[in-house]
Amino acid sequence: MIPSFPLYTLLIQTDNGDGAFLVRECHHGGPNVPFTLTIRYALRLFHIQIRVRPDSQFALGSAKLNEIGFQTIQEMIDTYRKTPLQLHTCGKYFGETKLTNPPIVYSFSK
Repeated sequence: MIPSFPLYTLLIQTDNGDGAFLVRECHHGGPNVPFTLTIRYALRLFHIQIRVRPDSQFALGSAKLNEIGFQTIQEMIDTYRKTPLQLHTCGKYFGETKLTNPPIVYSFSK
């Protein structure tokens, strides 16, 4: 049996704290936005699109001057485990956090 709630709600329901994250398929972004990075911070979830740039590197959010590009999603995760990621809501700075732990995801079966 597949759970009826989105798996990213595990970030709120578990006690992983700020920086808990997961990478999931993006259903709204089209072929150039294959994934979404969901991060828990201050008891909120932030959903950041991961897009593929014209040079085939991955980048977060919308295109920016001097943005950081990554060869792989793992490289992106490794970078933001060491370097804080700024989080914005409604166009305003909200805070920053490093990526910590993905949630423990349990398998559900009949």
